Amino acid sequence: MIKKLVLWDQLVATRKSVLVALRINSILGFTAFLVAWHAGNILPGLLWFLSSCAVNLWRALVLAQLPPEGVSQDVTEKVLRRACYSAFASGLVWAAIPLLCEGYSSPQTLFYLIVVCGITAGAITHGIAYSRVPINFITPPLVSIILCLLYQGGFDQICLAGTATLYMVALIRSALRSETSFRHSSRLKNNATSTARFLQGAYERSCEVATNLHEWAMHDELTDLLNRRGLVEKAKAAEGSGAVQCLMLLDLDGFKAVNDGYGHQAGDRLLREVGRRVTHILDDHALVARLGGDEFAVLLDLDKTRAPIETIAEALLTEITQPFELLGKGRIGCSIGIHISHSLSLEEMLSCADEALYTAKIRGRNQFHLFDEELRRRFEMRCNIERELMQAIAARSIDICFQPIVDGRTHQIISVEALLRWHHPLHGLISPPEIVSEAAKSGCSGALLEFVLDRACDFIEELRDQGHGDISVAINISPREIAQLPIDALILSTLERRGIDHASLEIEVTEESVLDVPMVQEKIVTLAEKGVRIAIDDFGVGYSSLALLKDLPVDRVKVDRCFVTDIHKSKANRALLRAVMMLGHAMGFKIVAEGVENEQEAMALQLLGCPALQGYYFHQALTTQDLIAILNQPPEITEEGREAQHEERVEPGLRPSSLLRRM
Repeated sequence: MIKKLVLWDQLVATRKSVLVALRINSILGFTAFLVAWHAGNILPGLLWFLSSCAVNLWRALVLAQLPPEGVSQDVTEKVLRRACYSAFASGLVWAAIPLLCEGYSSPQTLFYLIVVCGITAGAITHGIAYSRVPINFITPPLVSIILCLLYQGGFDQICLAGTATLYMVALIRSALRSETSFRHSSRLKNNATSTARFLQGAYERSCEVATNLHEWAMHDELTDLLNRRGLVEKAKAAEGSGAVQCLMLLDLDGFKAVNDGYGHQAGDRLLREVGRRVTHILDDHALVARLGGDEFAVLLDLDKTRAPIETIAEALLTEITQPFELLGKGRIGCSIGIHISHSLSLEEMLSCADEALYTAKIRGRNQFHLFDEELRRRFEMRCNIERELMQAIAARSIDICFQPIVDGRTHQIISVEALLRWHHPLHGLISPPEIVSEAAKSGCSGALLEFVLDRACDFIEELRDQGHGDISVAINISPREIAQLPIDALILSTLERRGIDHASLEIEVTEESVLDVPMVQEKIVTLAEKGVRIAIDDFGVGYSSLALLKDLPVDRVKVDRCFVTDIHKSKANRALLRAVMMLGHAMGFKIVAEGVENEQEAMALQLLGCPALQGYYFHQALTTQDLIAILNQPPEITEEGREAQHEERVEPGLRPSSLLRRM
């Protein structure tokens, strides 16, 4: 390739030099004709001049038009060969100069020698690109001079012939060296040009690849919709424009069942079809993205959207919930959270829309909900709680109160349950479920558990110092915390370090599906074997399972308040409670009735023989000082009640417990 480019450069340079030399050649040729005419050689001079003009015309025609750049090397070489032939023909014409000066012996000899030497030197000077052209031109006239001088004989002529020979050799050598230098320069230039073109091409290709990679990075591989990154980048263009943006967050209901029942390939096809349906419903200006899993997002510019948002949301729900051929005409549901803003970033809008989506899911399938002021208040509250919770734990701004559990016959306190209380300076009283939920989100569940455990141990020590060491303290722990935290090691090490009897602490476990996870059961069994009391909270609702009572070392079961409320009016509730009490008697665990709110409920439970009761009718959650004051009051019970209370406290089967239930 480089050789071809070098040859092309030689042709271009040769053409330029020859066209310049032809003008000089014509002028000198005409001068030679005038000298011949003046010497009386009119006819020979005219014939020679006409021959010179004819050859010069041929040379001009040969190089008059360059072939297109990039033609084959053979074409370039063919043009150069013709240039050599025409140069040789021109040299033959100049080799005939002796005919005009009697073989360089007439008085005009000096003139013709100077002209021939000058024109040959000029040919070499200009013809540096391709040496064969000037060499073909200078050789005939110089050889003609040498031969004529040798023919004349004589010392001077022979010396002059030798000088002409050296002159010719020097010119030929100069032509060859000039061509070598030209070719080297051309090669360097073309190498540099080729490298530059290659680099430019590589740069353009890399830019194209980078553009493609950027596009791929912004699109979801499965649905070819925008992904989260692509949606964020596209949305940035609208930030600060003042346009009112609407973000819809779509989450499919029942998609997991599709993956489980039909396989992941069917799930992928379903997601592609959902993406197609969403795009089909919306205008071209809408941005549609798949954020991951079965979650989609739609960003609308309300200045360009004619239909009301509610109408668009209804249309999306209708379209998505149409039957799917791949599910055998089966359907899936969809929930939509909507947020409208003209000032928030997309990430902030996603958080708000997610809050609205959560509310829509609570309301049921195929619902949409708009982020309103009430949701904004709750969202800001949760953000503040999550941001300040760790500081509140470290500063002990969170309080621990204790709600007593009383004996079913004597109503004397036999155990207490630790409950969280946080009076936030801005949002007021924060409920225990919100505290626990935000602790899990912010990654400080472990710190919260350690705080509650430490406060429970403080109260156990105070009870022991006050002479109430037989009263146990329960803390609430969720199975998810048991699975994620080393609670068995934490609880046991804390009790050992503080010298507290293991039976003085109860953990109250809320019922969840993860209770059947082997890791959770193993930790609960470890605690029970060390003497820590175990209880199941909210029994009878949610994920209640009799298998749990069989597999776990449960000391106490707390019947959910839904079975206690108005039990004196409900025959069915009384029958259920009797059945649970019989089950507890058979399996060796005690029963606690939660949520006792009035005297009628308390009397009904007492008549049923429920061994332990808890609720506002007896005691609300109390501070440690108030609870100690109540415990230090003289008991007002009969001897029968005192015996029953003693039996309840010392019987091994009764072991109050709880689990960090949303403290």
